[in-house]
Formats: sequence, C-alpha cells, structure tokens
Amino acid sequence: MLDILFFPLWIAYGVLIYKVKHRMFTVYYAPGGFSREIGMTIIAGFILAKVTVEILSEVWPFIVGVLILLAVGVVIFNKMGKKEITTEQEEKAEE
Repeated sequence: MLDILFFPLWIAYGVLIYKVKHRMFTVYYAPGGFSREIGMTIIAGFILAKVTVEILSEVWPFIVGVLILLAVGVVIFNKMGKKEITTEQEEKAEE
C-alpha cells in the first residue's frame, strides 16, 4: 500500500541530499566527479526511500491513531473554548 510513496520519496531525498551537500560544502569536481556524485546521490536517496517506506509500513496504524486522537482533542478543546467565550460574553452583557 505504501509502495506508492517510494518513487516520490526517492526523488525528494535525492534532491534534498544534493542541495544540503552543496549548501554545507564547497564542491570541486575532479574529472568524472559530477557523474559519481549524482550516482551516489541516487543510491543514497534510494536507500533512504526504501528504509522510510519499510518503517512507515510497520508503524502507519500507530501514526493514524495518533492523528485521529489529535483531531478529536482539537475538536473537544475548540468546543470548550467557545463555551468559555460565550459565558464571558453573557456575563458582560448582564452587567
């Protein structure tokens, strides 16, 4: 099910690795160095994407459960906040 995330993650990780490497370091290329760097970036992105998909396939029910609990908590606190505001407004209106 989560295998559909593999190729977008591979591309995103590859671009991220390339950008971070060039931001942090001044990169000088030896002859053939650019193609070697692109190759290493592709391989590193592949490995990171594969590991991410494997981890997410194991823990996605937990993540979904946490997101549902957070959504329920937000709804409950939002309703509680509205009640407090209305009671404060009613008290001001009575004065």
